[in-house]
Amino acid sequence: MIGRVVRYLQSDPLHSFAVLVAASDRRFGPSRLCSILVLERRFRVHLVMRDQLVYDTRFAARAKGGLVPRLYFVIRGNVQVAGGAVMTAGRAYILADTEFECVEDGTQTFRTWGEPSIVLDLQLSAADIRAPIGLVHGPVELGEATWAAVHAMSAALVASGPVEPLIPVLLGALVSDGAIEPTVAHSLQPEPEQLVRLWNGLRPLYTSQATHASIFELKKLTGLSLRQLARDIKLLTRTFGLPGEGFRDTTKVMRLRTAVILLSSPGATATEVAQQVGYKSLEAMGRAFREAGLPAPSVVQQHVGFEAMPTG
Repeated sequence: MIGRVVRYLQSDPLHSFAVLVAASDRRFGPSRLCSILVLERRFRVHLVMRDQLVYDTRFAARAKGGLVPRLYFVIRGNVQVAGGAVMTAGRAYILADTEFECVEDGTQTFRTWGEPSIVLDLQLSAADIRAPIGLVHGPVELGEATWAAVHAMSAALVASGPVEPLIPVLLGALVSDGAIEPTVAHSLQPEPEQLVRLWNGLRPLYTSQATHASIFELKKLTGLSLRQLARDIKLLTRTFGLPGEGFRDTTKVMRLRTAVILLSSPGATATEVAQQVGYKSLEAMGRAFREAGLPAPSVVQQHVGFEAMPTG
């Protein structure tokens, strides 16, 4: 499945929505990083499979803008909150914006890993969430229908199938659980032509996980002037609540986050990771880590190495 624009309509208004979709699949040594991104004006879905990789929010590169709380489902693998006991999947948390994309000093952190680890990240505005927000409240109780929808989406990811027809089912179940505002499940707005055109240029970059792509490459893909491209990117990030304040800022954050994740791959060297995500050298990656307030790549690797992860 490649990136695309999807209009998904049914007679039931609960099941009516318009989304932008993209998918990617990267293999690195014995590891695999596979994801599907779904954008809609009221919500954003990020479904991710990390095989023999670790995601640890202690080393999350901070993003500007686009910071919202989220329902975070751990579908497969292990999860460990703030150095506590290792727990197996089948848990969901409502995370504050400072617990995922913009982790602050003193914030409770967590990590997930597995063979594979599969998570679903449903991002919403705070006004659309009807439950206490924050890791301090522990896992949220959700019904069987919600978990059935989550597992169906996980199976679609593994099989490289479409997940967007399953999203209305998940939203409806969450409404029934009293976890989200009912109006979220009724979201439908046609996207302006300029956003569709920009998405058609961005989707190949997402599909190939081109974290080192330049604005000039995107200019070539879209046929837009740099000035118009900058305006459209700002509109896209503002409309869909994406992190970053421009193409360069967004790709910088995504490159850092991908580098941190790939450093956990068994047997990987920091130099190989630097090359994989587009840094010109290990020194350049180290400099980017320092500027982002992260420890040196070698230090990060010591903490996130998959081979040393405990089992649930």
